[in-house]
Amino acid sequence: MDKTPALLTRLRHASRYAAAAAIAGAEAGAAPVDVRIGSLRLRSVYEPFARCMRGPSAYGWAELERSRIEYAPAAFELAPADQQRLQEVARYALADRAVERIYVDGHTDDVGGAPDNLELSRRRAETVRDALVAFGVPAERVVVRYHGARYPVAGNDQEAGRSQNRRSTVRLERRDPGEDELASR
Repeated sequence: MDKTPALLTRLRHASRYAAAAAIAGAEAGAAPVDVRIGSLRLRSVYEPFARCMRGPSAYGWAELERSRIEYAPAAFELAPADQQRLQEVARYALADRAVERIYVDGHTDDVGGAPDNLELSRRRAETVRDALVAFGVPAERVVVRYHGARYPVAGNDQEAGRSQNRRSTVRLERRDPGEDELASR
């Protein structure tokens, strides 16, 4: 007969000494014991930990340092998935005090004239900036740059390459923590 449920009941209501004795008895050859610790005394430590884990962002630096948004031809509107991504970027940037700036770069493919592409890349970058600001990032922390078709990441001779070039990129920049800041952590 499995005595584990009875042992768990005794452990839930036992003092720490009785719990230690019950565990020692289990180690002496009885069935393995699942020990659960009540949160009564751990609550003051656990609740701040749980809040931190729920935190402002489910993502870390590695996932959010660089983000990319792609567009349909001649478009600058953000898709719902892109808005969600930018909201996560904003949450992270607001929570991590070391993030000083957010660089937003707008790009286009080479279809169309240079002035039109420069204007489209400006609208793309400003739309991303406006979304970040709407999510609470101070406008002065966002640096907007636009390049037209100047910096392609793929060839423009086929649609697959052009679609990669129609993009905005978002890059977070952190300040290097000084020794004083590291010592205070």
